[in-house]
Amino acid sequence: MDYRKLIKFGNNSYVISLPKEWLKKNQLDKGNLIYLNENSNNEIVLAPTLSETQQESKETILNVDNKDARRIRREIISAYLNNFSVIKLTGENIQKNTEVIRDTIHSLMGLEIIEQTKDKTLIRDFLNIRDISLNELMRKMDIITRSMMSDIPLCFQKDHAINIDHRGQDVLRMSFVILRAIRRGLKDPEYAKNLQLTSLQLFEIWNTASQIKFIADQIREIAHFFPILEKIPSKEKEQIKQYLKQLTELYSNVMKAFYTEDIQLANKMSQTKNCLRKETTELLKKLYTNKKGLEYLAYTPLFDRLSTLANEINKIARRIYS
Repeated sequence: MDYRKLIKFGNNSYVISLPKEWLKKNQLDKGNLIYLNENSNNEIVLAPTLSETQQESKETILNVDNKDARRIRREIISAYLNNFSVIKLTGENIQKNTEVIRDTIHSLMGLEIIEQTKDKTLIRDFLNIRDISLNELMRKMDIITRSMMSDIPLCFQKDHAINIDHRGQDVLRMSFVILRAIRRGLKDPEYAKNLQLTSLQLFEIWNTASQIKFIADQIREIAHFFPILEKIPSKEKEQIKQYLKQLTELYSNVMKAFYTEDIQLANKMSQTKNCLRKETTELLKKLYTNKKGLEYLAYTPLFDRLSTLANEINKIARRIYS
């Protein structure tokens, strides 16, 4: 048993000193938070961290009546991002909205339906957010996005767009987990300490992860355009393949510059992007000047997306040298 004297601090507070050995054992230093809890014996218990039950047991109830599918999806995602471990959906229209509920849960990592009745659906979050490594998760998003981009030309031979779309959904799921962890880190100092990342680093990870997710979305849309490219002459098809190969190389080099903080490489890739945009414009002009040029007006959205894809990749490069 140890004891400490109360010391008056200001007009309304008192302080006590804490044993150095306890601080050292719990890796606490000046500015760290210590959690106080008054128990039933009129004792104040000090703890260096929150207990798992205090951290994770959060429940929310969402009524789905008189709400369209988009509204229901938004509210489930919002509850997920706000780290509710139990999401209870109620209402007379539960069964009518089963499809959108299941699709939404499938797009969110760690969620499972544990109970379902005619007027209630109980969703449990089994993801341990404390086991998440933001940097590793972002690298996985990057790897999947690279594979999506390199496989786009396969859509010329067969319908590969569905496969690319599925991988894009995986990127989306990971982006939600990253956003959720970052929001938790900004609200919970103890969790932020566990991440071992500063607020600026959290901001940079979210910016880059958001950009990767947007790039993956563009790739998904581009892949679905390829069935209409059958009438394009073989020469132009090869040019498009070559352009996609250059885009893949651009993305790979930009991410390399990001991981290594290589400002020179990032600047070089920005110059490459400008050249690729010119190539896109020239290729589209060739199609327009063809004697069947009017048929190629339908391809304009595809080339717009290819140009947008180059711009979005370049945004990551700009953050490196800005």
